[in-house]
Amino acid sequence: MAQSNLIVYNASAGSGKTFTLALEYAALCLSRNDPRYFRHILAITFTNKAAHELKERIIGFMRILGENDEHSSPSSSDLTSHIQERTGLEAAEIHQRAAHMHQMMLYRYSDLHISTIDSFILSVLRSFSKEIGLPFDFDIELDHQKIMDLLIDQILSDIGRDTFITAQLIDWCRSNLLEGKSWNPRRQIQSSLSTLIKEESIPYRNALLDSGQEGLEKGLGSLLSKRSKLLSRIRDIQSSTREFLTPWNIELH
Repeated sequence: MAQSNLIVYNASAGSGKTFTLALEYAALCLSRNDPRYFRHILAITFTNKAAHELKERIIGFMRILGENDEHSSPSSSDLTSHIQERTGLEAAEIHQRAAHMHQMMLYRYSDLHISTIDSFILSVLRSFSKEIGLPFDFDIELDHQKIMDLLIDQILSDIGRDTFITAQLIDWCRSNLLEGKSWNPRRQIQSSLSTLIKEESIPYRNALLDSGQEGLEKGLGSLLSKRSKLLSRIRDIQSSTREFLTPWNIELH
């Protein structure tokens, strides 16, 4: 199967990139008449969630393509057509190869090399641990707390020098004081950083980076304004509730 050295799929979220990549992976597997050929293919993703989704999609494709009757379902017929375009194989040959490969993927699931970048690098290091002088059972640990402490120190050190950071921290401290909390925002900054480094926060983190400082200022300003109005409304409700309960000698805590 003739292919370019490099193929780039550049598309927005939800446009079918995972489907396309899984289809290309399946076509590459089926281009060889070897049910174990998937062991020689490496797929790298950024997140564990994406790696799991890609694995499930590929195995699902192989199951559908391995169905004996080409017209057993619309999805089987469509996938077969896609694979035929990419490999030039006959439908019967595709079904036979896919059925064998699907079974082999289930038996040798660990040989399905679809992982994150860091997992792949770690596996390479383990393979050459002796050559680079590391114990075979070494492990990599990331001290998130130490890194966050350094980041928070850097943020706080910019007070008075960076107008944007200074303004946001002043608003944060003022809001804390109005709520009767400690003025020191360090714990809240740490909580925000902990949320941002989570895998599920990647789309939101990227959106923040893409918006730039101006967009971030507008977004934060809007959130702080809504938060202030909400807190004011809550205090009004508390006050009204307390007045309503006073005649019955009921205290609101």
